[in-house]
Amino acid sequence: MGDLPGDEVCAYAWMMARKSHCRLNGWGVVHPDNRGRGLGSALLDLVEKRAMEHAALAPPDEPVIHATNVAAPDEAAHELLRRRGFNLVRRFWGMDGDMPPKNPSPSAPAKGITIRTFLRGQDESDVHGAFEEAFAEHFGHVPWPFDDWIATRIQSEGFDPRLWYLAVDGDRIVGALAGNVPVRAGRDARGDPIGLLREAPSPRRRGGEAYSGRSRSVDSPPP
Repeated sequence: MGDLPGDEVCAYAWMMARKSHCRLNGWGVVHPDNRGRGLGSALLDLVEKRAMEHAALAPPDEPVIHATNVAAPDEAAHELLRRRGFNLVRRFWGMDGDMPPKNPSPSAPAKGITIRTFLRGQDESDVHGAFEEAFAEHFGHVPWPFDDWIATRIQSEGFDPRLWYLAVDGDRIVGALAGNVPVRAGRDARGDPIGLLREAPSPRRRGGEAYSGRSRSVDSPPP
């Protein structure tokens, strides 16, 4: 939604359907200057309508879960979701901090482990498999099909193989770190990423909270 001067966006929401329309995950936010105008409610109406359409396409014997995330300090969003029947099920924390003027020397890896960067055309399948195995029991995990993972992570504008580090034991990947270049950070004339974390103030934690919505039995009758 956008009605600010110059058609600037003042609120947005999205939803992604996975697991054969059974897992619906989303996010929404309203610009602080435009809160109190009903934009959040209007967007949630549209998202819930779309969620019911997905629920009608899901296998009849599978539960359909609609979950959405909000920023921890956004009390208005919390209250809106609670009024709509969503329940708080999870809290997430992230940490960031200032980029040091000089990177510290990395510690030596365990014996037999080699640390190297990602190699295009070689590591895609193994890295995808390592991430899937590592997150298999993570809260709300849904298997990520390989082709979708490639399109989202490898073919994205922010992908830079120099920011992906792999821990390799022989020919087996036993650990991986996937970094990316935020689109807003950009790159310099050589193509190197710039602006990473440089705007961050002192180290701090940023919170997000996940709400789980209603299942098929409430959102939509089985097809």
